[in-house]
Amino acid sequence: MHKNIKFWQEKIFVKTYEVVLGIVIGEHTIQIVKLDCRDKIPLLLRSIEIQIPQIYEEDSLALLYKALLQKTIDVEGLAKCAAVVAFSAKNIFSCLADFPVLEGAALREAIKWDVEKYIPFLEGEYHYDFQIVEKKEMKITVRIAAMDKVLLDTVATVFQVNSMPLLGVLEADALQGELIEATELGFVWQSHAAVEQNIAISSALDSQSILSQPDKILPAVETIFYKNIERQQINLLPFAQRADDFVLYRLFAGVLILLICCFSSWYAYTCVKIYNMEQQLTKNDAALQLLDESVSRRVKLTETKQEIDDKNSILINLSNQKISWYAMMVHLGNLVVDDVWLTEVYLSDKNELSLQGKSLDYQALASFVKKFEKDTLFSEAALINSKNMHDEAFNKDITVFEITAKFK
Repeated sequence: MHKNIKFWQEKIFVKTYEVVLGIVIGEHTIQIVKLDCRDKIPLLLRSIEIQIPQIYEEDSLALLYKALLQKTIDVEGLAKCAAVVAFSAKNIFSCLADFPVLEGAALREAIKWDVEKYIPFLEGEYHYDFQIVEKKEMKITVRIAAMDKVLLDTVATVFQVNSMPLLGVLEADALQGELIEATELGFVWQSHAAVEQNIAISSALDSQSILSQPDKILPAVETIFYKNIERQQINLLPFAQRADDFVLYRLFAGVLILLICCFSSWYAYTCVKIYNMEQQLTKNDAALQLLDESVSRRVKLTETKQEIDDKNSILINLSNQKISWYAMMVHLGNLVVDDVWLTEVYLSDKNELSLQGKSLDYQALASFVKKFEKDTLFSEAALINSKNMHDEAFNKDITVFEITAKFK
């Protein structure tokens, strides 16, 4: 289960190659295998063995390897395939060295400054890498591997020219030594970067035995792939020349899938919430329908009450505008002083009160007018006219007057 999960994680987020070449450059031969790596277990497609001519000068070895590889790539149509190259011990020097207990970049920096003590190359004429072999309380033992820079760079140009991603440069002898228990049919190796990519490379030790026993290839490769592949960590290919093993668009795809999952979850939650609300609304509608009759009666009663209130308001307004003659006459009776009496009271067209009366003398009339002006019910009281005349009933002269006033 863990293997399957790891495989699919790396399948999605790490760059993989459908076809990969495994190339072992030995002392007498160059072995090339072509693998289909689309599934978890690589499938052997082709095995090629090239004899290395023994008549050559050491200085021209790099050019010889380059020419043989280029010719094979052209003839076999191997261009644009990813590749992992392994050199034999003849071309790679390795040794063990002890260093203080350091971690990560500090250990790499310490090895960088001391590496020339352990390798037979001059400064700037080699590529190297290291692998931690053992950790103790006081020291760390590492295996340092180095090879000639010209040789490695010359071989690497073959892959650059043919647009072939070079995943790593490894030690063939170290690989065979570690994987000897896995199978006698073949062995698998990966570069330091390829370990993270699950790109397995299989090279035949005996091509005839593999071709004659195809049913044993996949079980053997599977055993090697899962049990022994991560032991090989040294990769002599400089970091700047290694193929990029991370696919950015796959990260975007992963983020997009995550966003889609989040949105789908939110959408499902919203749908469930809306459904529950609709169910609650349905229940409320049913309850309201039961109250429809009562609500209708209440509406009718409210309308009837409103009509009655409107009529009452009209009556009240009419009553406020209408003058009560009885109350007014009682009030006027309280205003009249001694020796003054009213003979006629009426309202004019201008809604003004007009009073006509008589008084025995002017003093009584003046007292009545003064009291009338201070009254709280009337305003703008004015004496319109007054005159003396003989009254036969009293057998004396009296004053006849007319007063107008407005209601406050």
